[in-house]
Amino acid sequence: MRKLLVAVPLVGLLAAGAAYFVFSGGSDAPAYRMAKIERGAIVSAVSASGTLAAVTTVQVGSQISGQLKEILVDFNSEVREGQLIARLDPATFEAKLRQSEAELALAKASVKTQQAAVMKARANYTGVEKDLKRQLSLSKEGYAAAATLEKSQSAFDTARADLAMTEAQVENAQATVQKQEAVVNQSRIDLERTFIRAPVDGTVISRDVDVGQTVAATMSAPILFKIAQDLRKMQVEVRVDEADVGRILQGQRATFTVDSFQGRTFSGVVSQIRKAATTVQNVVTYSVLVTADNDDLRLLPGLTANVRIVIDDRSNVLKIANAALRFRPVGVAGAGAGGPASDEDGTPVATTQRPAGAQPAASRANEGPINEAQTVEQLTKLLDLTADQQQQVRALIAESRERLAAQRQQARAPDGNVSGGTATSAQRANANRARAQFETALAALLTPEQQAKLDAARIARGEAAGTRRGQVWVLDGGKPKAVAVVTGVTDGGFTELLRGDLKEGQEIIVGLNFGAKSSTSAMPRIGF
Repeated sequence: MRKLLVAVPLVGLLAAGAAYFVFSGGSDAPAYRMAKIERGAIVSAVSASGTLAAVTTVQVGSQISGQLKEILVDFNSEVREGQLIARLDPATFEAKLRQSEAELALAKASVKTQQAAVMKARANYTGVEKDLKRQLSLSKEGYAAAATLEKSQSAFDTARADLAMTEAQVENAQATVQKQEAVVNQSRIDLERTFIRAPVDGTVISRDVDVGQTVAATMSAPILFKIAQDLRKMQVEVRVDEADVGRILQGQRATFTVDSFQGRTFSGVVSQIRKAATTVQNVVTYSVLVTADNDDLRLLPGLTANVRIVIDDRSNVLKIANAALRFRPVGVAGAGAGGPASDEDGTPVATTQRPAGAQPAASRANEGPINEAQTVEQLTKLLDLTADQQQQVRALIAESRERLAAQRQQARAPDGNVSGGTATSAQRANANRARAQFETALAALLTPEQQAKLDAARIARGEAAGTRRGQVWVLDGGKPKAVAVVTGVTDGGFTELLRGDLKEGQEIIVGLNFGAKSSTSAMPRIGF
């Protein structure tokens, strides 16, 4: 009886398992997650962050050292050009001015003294000159002794030298006067510099000193105030990655938000793309200035702005989810490494059957596995590459592949999965950077004639204007079927569908639902 009581539950469990296996179809095959092809707008943009500032911000400093005696403005004060905003203690500089004026007076008096000496020397010179002439006349007639003539000649030479010396002393005294006049002028300038004036019309946005503070102007002028010339015009300086800066043009539309005004979007325009690059940890960025109106003065200098620069704007177009472009069914012919690759942001890129003259796979943004032999063959056919050039192109492709593989490995989470399930902006930037490096290195290998052929081939291609090839998957009789597509711009979530055997409203596969069963039949409840 005890054995029978143990055997009955075991038989029930086995029966329940068999029933589950039968009704579930004996398979744990996952169901597919589907999404419809939609029609709408797509905006391709570059996102970055920067700090708001006035278009012109003037730093007001002091050229002289001294103690601040008076401050006439404060934060947010409106000032006009030439307005007195602060003053240093002028006592020291007033004393220096009086001293230099006194020295100037002495120099002028010295000039007069020397001029009188010149007049005296000139009178003496005239007298001895007449005496010399008289002695010379007497000497010719034999009435003057030789000693007397020599004495007259010596007196004449001495008087002439004295006259020249006193005239030189006058010139020296006059030069001293000019020097002292310059000293007086410098003293007056220094005294005037104790008056700190606003150099432009604007608003005081920073005051870094207080009354009684000593200003030390030594190697550089200390900053006392910062004046924003016109807060109704603001600008954001954003740092844009080198992979994206080539798509940005002056005059492009931009929008930005600030944390202080949730839900409000401000508009701006790209006003300047600075050519000076900044490299931080091997990441090269460029400064892009976005100007915006601030008529209501709500935007404040120093706010962090999240900027979105619009590169392309498409309305009323067919669009597909980027997840569909990334999807690759397992175990289906045509999928995997041998099939088309896609950008990590979802934009597809064909790595097989690329037309002659197409852009090499390694030079496209964020590409998957690269068909090295096919890429070299296409370039050789188009550009008539030499054997040495072919070898160098293979080396470039291998280097690009290794660089991308290392970057993807670094982006993986500790469990081996790509964090977040989608490509991050850093990954896209790394792949774009690899593309730019490949194109730069490839251009260095080609002759001018070969480069011209490559450029012409890219222009002649229908995909030269930013379009790309790829594939999506649809269900055909319950099984996934690949559909080749050509896509355009992407906003990171959706991509424009240009060509493909698809229509609006059609469902495409975007992923696998591992929590569901392939059979739609419900498993009956079994009890015992």
